[in-house]
Amino acid sequence: LGGYLDTGIIGGPADDVKALLDLLAAELLDLRLVVNIAKCEAFGDVALFPGMAHAEVTHLTLLGAPCGSPEFAAAYVARILARATHKVRALACLSPHLGFTLLRYCASYGLGVFYARQVGLVPAFAVFDAAVRRSASELCGLDFDDGLWRRFALPLRLAGAGLRDLSRH
Repeated sequence: LGGYLDTGIIGGPADDVKALLDLLAAELLDLRLVVNIAKCEAFGDVALFPGMAHAEVTHLTLLGAPCGSPEFAAAYVARILARATHKVRALACLSPHLGFTLLRYCASYGLGVFYARQVGLVPAFAVFDAAVRRSASELCGLDFDDGLWRRFALPLRLAGAGLRDLSRH
C-alpha cells in the first residue's frame, strides 16, 4: 500500500488487494470519505474489481510515474515536458523578477527531476532545457553562451542561479 494526497496504490495477489480495498473503503466511510471506484484502475485479475477500468500493464502510470516499456516511458515524459515547455516559454512574458522566480522555483529543474529519476534521460529533457535557457536569457537580458550558462546553471551555494539542466541530472 502506498499513496500520496488523494492517490493510492495497492499491490499484491488479487484476493489480498480486494480484501484490503474493502477494508479501506469501510474505514473511509467512518470518516465520511469514499473510494471513487470509477477513477480506479485494475490490472491482472480484474474480475474481482467490478466498475474499475482495466489498465494495460505496458501503459501504466503510478502516482504520475510511467511504468512499462522504455518507449512508453519516453513518450509519456515527452508529452508532459511538451506542455511544461510551453509554460516555461510563457514565463518570459512576465516581469523579470516574477518570471525568473517562477522559473527557478516552480517550472524548471524541480518540475522535471521527478521524471528524470523515474525514467532516466530521454531526448525530451534537452528540448525542455533549451526552453528554460531561452526563457532565462529573455528574463535576464543576457545572451548565454555555453560557458556562461554552465556557471549560471550552478546551484546557488556555488554562486549560480540554480537553473540546473535536467539532461545533466
